[in-house]
Amino acid sequence: MELTGNWMKLRNQRGAKKPAWRRVLVGAGALALLVQLGVLSLKAANVPGTWKVIPGIASNPSGFPVGQDIAVVSGNDIWQVGYATTGHWNGAAWSAITPAGNFVVLSGVAAVKTNDVWAVGTVSDGTNGLYNAVTEHWDGSAWSIVPAPNGSTNPNGLTSSQLVSVTAVSSNNLFAVGWTDTSVYTSSFQGTLIEHWDGSKWTVIPSPNAKGSSQNTLTGVAAINANDIWAVGYTLTSNNQTLTMHWNGSKWSIVPSPNGAYGNWLFGVTALATNNVWAVGTTNNGGNTLVLHWNGSSWRVVPSPNVEYDYNSLANISAVSANDIWAAGTSSYTYYTGEGYPNTTFYTLFEHWDGSAWSIVPGANTIGATAQGILYGVAAVSTDDAWAVGPNLTEQYTIP
Repeated sequence: MELTGNWMKLRNQRGAKKPAWRRVLVGAGALALLVQLGVLSLKAANVPGTWKVIPGIASNPSGFPVGQDIAVVSGNDIWQVGYATTGHWNGAAWSAITPAGNFVVLSGVAAVKTNDVWAVGTVSDGTNGLYNAVTEHWDGSAWSIVPAPNGSTNPNGLTSSQLVSVTAVSSNNLFAVGWTDTSVYTSSFQGTLIEHWDGSKWTVIPSPNAKGSSQNTLTGVAAINANDIWAVGYTLTSNNQTLTMHWNGSKWSIVPSPNGAYGNWLFGVTALATNNVWAVGTTNNGGNTLVLHWNGSSWRVVPSPNVEYDYNSLANISAVSANDIWAAGTSSYTYYTGEGYPNTTFYTLFEHWDGSAWSIVPGANTIGATAQGILYGVAAVSTDDAWAVGPNLTEQYTIP
């Protein structure tokens, strides 16, 4: 397969997106904000359990490492998705289950019940090198592709698009979010893409884009109820800025959200109540974690710790309760050989909210020269049971 420009964009939609990002130097005026963002903080959490590696599913080799996500029906019924594969946990072991279709990249999953699970992503059209949004449904026995529009406004219907994340209010009320290119092969405008499942079909729901931005991407979505749903992502104006949107039951609208001094991205969101929503990502051009909280009237930055490496990013977030929230992502360190070639090592990054502060929780020993430390998805089943997944890596948090 040819590595198109759109596939390179896909590579940047979730999780550990730019491992070569370097922390930038800032002036004194920006330093105060970066301290607020947690640049200089590294606090170890006092939690009773531990993270450990669990034999999971092996993703097919791919030049497009998009995924993974994880969704919970119960402690004995959990799904994860990735490149050309899905995995199911039955309480004792993970098993790989092949999705429908060919050249499918799955990046989001939502579980309504045992026989009602949805996965979203993108799929090659097989003819002209374009990639279109795809949705798949699990009925309890097999995955099947359910037609979904690509969101194109191109008069010829040409586009490349991806659905990155999906959330379920009920079996007949789901929202999936991502992006679509409204033109291809020439100058490209990337716009937000939001689709709704009404129990019989997927339809595009109009969604706004940031004024003056040529790139708008939604990477996470979470529902409180049918009239209270949040989507997050990022937009490119003078530099990358956070993007948050709210659904009030009739329309989507952009809600102002704070940013650090330099490039900012949001990747995941979880919603506990109308006045308690959390979003995570990265700031300072990828150097530092970024955590935002919605209190019912505005978003604010909540200090979050960082490992003192080049790159710190939180890819997703999941809550047990208001005082028990997990975020997972990746930190990395890059050094250069004598010949000037970069060598990057990736590490898992787990952070926990106890109701008063975010703190780092050590993960399993996955340090190495390969991408074993990358995490994209996290799901909290209960206080003593949480899961995190990444390319060929599955970890579980338990309390002895």
